[in-house]
Amino acid sequence: VLLPYRDRYIYAIPGWHKDGAVNLVQVFDIFKSEWFQASPILGNGVFGHAGGIIDNVILVCDGASMKRNFAAAPTVQVEQSCLLGEIDVANPSYINWQEWAHPSEQGRFRMAAVSDINNDQICF
Repeated sequence: VLLPYRDRYIYAIPGWHKDGAVNLVQVFDIFKSEWFQASPILGNGVFGHAGGIIDNVILVCDGASMKRNFAAAPTVQVEQSCLLGEIDVANPSYINWQEWAHPSEQGRFRMAAVSDINNDQICF
């Protein structure tokens, strides 16, 4: 999930990397043309998730994780969870993450999301 912030930063909310999902959040500063790391999301990370940003608030939901099975191939497990992150306006590398109420009865993999700034909401 890539999210623009304040016409300067692009937040890369983690996903798949080599052998599994990661929880690291990377930020690209377009003014300096450089990357830096922000506060990681809670948990082990997912891939195929969706999210949006309104002002300094990020909402990321669902996705999938790899479930490791003893003596068998790993399987993909759909996650049902949402995380709300509040970006520190003075320090864009600090995000205060917390679990958030899930809007439906099941998790989804590879859903779409949009930040509707006119109505101050993130739609999935």
